[in-house]
Amino acid sequence: MAIHDRFYTYDQWLTHCANPTPYGFAGEPASRQSRSETETWTGTKNFQAAMDLARKGWSEGLETIAAMSEEIWKVVGQEIKKQTFQYDVCGDVVDVDRYLSGEPENMIQFTEEQAVGHGKIIKIWVNTVASKGVSATTMFYRGAAVVALVDALEKLGFSCEVSTIDAISERWSGDKNVLRYNVLLRGAGEALDLDRLAFALAHASWLRRLIFSAMEQESPALRRMFGIGMGTYGNPEEARGATNDEHGIDVPSLRYGTHHFQSQEAATKWVLTAAAQLLGRPVEEVA
Repeated sequence: MAIHDRFYTYDQWLTHCANPTPYGFAGEPASRQSRSETETWTGTKNFQAAMDLARKGWSEGLETIAAMSEEIWKVVGQEIKKQTFQYDVCGDVVDVDRYLSGEPENMIQFTEEQAVGHGKIIKIWVNTVASKGVSATTMFYRGAAVVALVDALEKLGFSCEVSTIDAISERWSGDKNVLRYNVLLRGAGEALDLDRLAFALAHASWLRRLIFSAMEQESPALRRMFGIGMGTYGNPEEARGATNDEHGIDVPSLRYGTHHFQSQEAATKWVLTAAAQLLGRPVEEVA
């Protein structure tokens, strides 16, 4: 098996995807199509609309993710900084009983214990590739749950490094060639732009506009190998084990009929199970 890897920062990726599609396609390339049925499949009216979201972030999507974030935080947040307190002559709030009894140390001083994830880096790799029959809604469920998990882990004190590793193969089984696009969305310790993460991980146009555009710019020989522009854009290929790190999460692709993200509930359960393994807690505590 031969693997053809491509590596980009987020800004490099956007610059590359915005390049004009080369000649050699019969008809309009899939990334640039703007028919009404294409909008349902990609989530955007045209390629430019997708690029605008990629640059500015998907605030509308992030608003929808908020409810899922709250649900995930209720579970993962059980590991949040635990508060303890002590009595002193000054503090945060008064203990009325001690004050009325004349006790000088009648104020409660709260202290926070060290966060669970303090100083730890979590690597999260997401394979956003999906089969043609997977809906944009299902792609949203999977990505939304991952964005919500990143938000929760950051609140716990972890620093999340988030990347996409989008893998496409030329055939379903046997010896095959694999094309992988590796994009660093957010490095550990960098500012967390959830609007951008929402687009990259949860919007169908990341795959069906931007990745398709990158595939359309490959060499003629490689385009022929994967059938790009000839009725197909390859098949979802797994990239598990990409992190090579015990403090990591690999989110799989969406193969039609075989994935674990058919609903918001299923997607939430998947990321909570991943969080349980990461935090070293029994899965049943977060299921």
